[in-house]
Amino acid sequence: MCIRDRVCIIKRARGYKIDQIKAMSLFQLREKWTTTVGDKEEFDSSSVLIANIDNSDPPLDKIVIGSFQGFLRIYVPALRAYKVDDLLLECNLQGAIYQLAAIDSGFPTAAGTEVLHLGVLHARKLSVYLVFEEKTGLSLKLVYEIMLKRNAFNFCVGKFGKIFKDLICIQSVSYTHLRAHETSLHLVCRLLLEKKKKKK
Repeated sequence: MCIRDRVCIIKRARGYKIDQIKAMSLFQLREKWTTTVGDKEEFDSSSVLIANIDNSDPPLDKIVIGSFQGFLRIYVPALRAYKVDDLLLECNLQGAIYQLAAIDSGFPTAAGTEVLHLGVLHARKLSVYLVFEEKTGLSLKLVYEIMLKRNAFNFCVGKFGKIFKDLICIQSVSYTHLRAHETSLHLVCRLLLEKKKKKK
């Protein structure tokens, strides 16, 4: 069973409660793994991600959570009570985290699966990281950043058209859409749509 089938993330007034649950039937659930994240932090439902974000082999999904206070945490839940070792990474990215996403880089791993990058949306930038394992746990390596002229609202990721890797669409608060992707030489960022000014 995939972790996606067993994880229930409940937003509370102060922090998240993360429950890993095993589905037994439609009305019978059993809590298997739980922890509380951020005592005085605030979160958005878009700042939760479940993916094999460190590209581990064999693949194992992790829970990634970002807060408005800028903290990024990565957990690996297990079918037992929570242990401190379940927290693989905790760092402060120095800016409110609006949204998280797993981005296909377009390059396969040795096992033939896609290499995932972690996309983190802040107010005025989108940061894309490679998450990799070290002896002390997981670490982040910045792959590239997109600086935004307007305050961001959200973004979506997908293979638009016949592109073999994910492209990123960013929507700003002023309804401006940006499409960005990384090439082998440089970062391409194109303005797709801008809100028309009303004629007086």
